[in-house]
Amino acid sequence: MLRLSGLAIEDWFLNRSLSRVFEGFYDRCYRDRYGSDNKRDFHYWYRAAYRKLTKYQRLAASRPTLEDRGIITRPSPLAGQWLRLRTASSEPAFLTVIGEIYPAYKRNFETWASYFWDCESPDEAGQVYETVMTSDDVCDEIKGCMTCDYRLRQKRGGRGVTDTSTPIVPGQSLPDGWNPG
Repeated sequence: MLRLSGLAIEDWFLNRSLSRVFEGFYDRCYRDRYGSDNKRDFHYWYRAAYRKLTKYQRLAASRPTLEDRGIITRPSPLAGQWLRLRTASSEPAFLTVIGEIYPAYKRNFETWASYFWDCESPDEAGQVYETVMTSDDVCDEIKGCMTCDYRLRQKRGGRGVTDTSTPIVPGQSLPDGWNPG
């Protein structure tokens, strides 16, 4: 908690920028896999992210960095890529950085979708699970979620965390009775 005491107002704009990039990544992956007709496509989210980033850059120009304030201490390599967004000096530079990050996000999205949304049987889920656990291309957080679900499927006779395999569509409200927390 002490580290977060160093947060400043401009950090909110960086947070919003990063969250908009995530929205754009999700939309892009979802469209590629399932199709979508939402008006707010990934281009919209990328533009919104860049606008928030420029606001962050203006406000943070004369302030100590997140590292100097002790908020970020040892970023992972992927987090380091995300942090490079802070210094993107133009929209093309910003798009270049997110273009470098996107393939890792897409691999993780595809893994999540194939396991949680597309598996139609416990055997199929088991095959996907076994393949993913030997892959270096999937982040540990996704593997951890899959491991918890796979163990639950084994205890429940094939049913995992949810009884439905319906993905959440960008812009759609959550299903009735679904509580992410």
